[in-house]
Amino acid sequence: MKNMKNEGFCNNCGKKGHLFHQCKMPITSVGIIAFRKCPKGCEYEYLMIRRKDTLGYLDFMRGKYSVYQKSYIMNMMKQMTHAEKELLRQKYYHIRAIGNINVKDKTNILIMGIEHNGEEYDLLSLLNESERFGTWTEAEWGFPKGRRNSNENDYDCAVREFTEETGYSASLLNNIRNMVPVEEVFTGSNYNSYKHKYYLMYMDYETTVNQCSFQKSEVGEMQWKTAEQGLSTIRPYNLEKLHMLQKLDKCLKSIEMVCIDLGTL
Repeated sequence: MKNMKNEGFCNNCGKKGHLFHQCKMPITSVGIIAFRKCPKGCEYEYLMIRRKDTLGYLDFMRGKYSVYQKSYIMNMMKQMTHAEKELLRQKYYHIRAIGNINVKDKTNILIMGIEHNGEEYDLLSLLNESERFGTWTEAEWGFPKGRRNSNENDYDCAVREFTEETGYSASLLNNIRNMVPVEEVFTGSNYNSYKHKYYLMYMDYETTVNQCSFQKSEVGEMQWKTAEQGLSTIRPYNLEKLHMLQKLDKCLKSIEMVCIDLGTL
């Protein structure tokens, strides 16, 4: 008989037989798109969050790249905000001034300079080059989401991540029974495949007027936005997210919703 204990459980796809690092499916996050009806009109508003740090800055600081992959590093810098680039510039001048560096730190290696395939560059020259492509004043806007804990199902993960990131109680959420979760599948700037799956939840306007205390370690700002406002703040290269919100708003305006109050379950 097969030993089930040795099969392993994948926190990415939720199936047994392999572990996360062995999974062939896109890296999956699950969350909630919460919406409410404006009392003074027919518009829906969607709860959106702005990341504290850009994905490009986080990937860069984690050092999951080769210092010889200039185009890869440039892709990360193109996503960074002006403030994040300034932090890296300050580190550049500080390390260059003291001269004593940790050679295992990739940022420090870039600060001291690279010569590869006949080309020379360092952190400062890369930052300056990235400015030619413009710069962002704020990090990416999106919807609350996260990855599963061990043996956690999609739905429980979505509710947990939403309550942790937004501060709203799960009892305020009303699940939309007659609409399947929406998804965005895309290839990231690191060339990995990703899937974001969102459950749709209705929230009463009166119970959401006062903003809760969001998770400041990961979230920079939280706002209710109309579809038009949301589309204007989502970065233009996030095509899948833009299309998802457009289709969702159009769908909600054309159907009759059947809700389940999570507080009664």
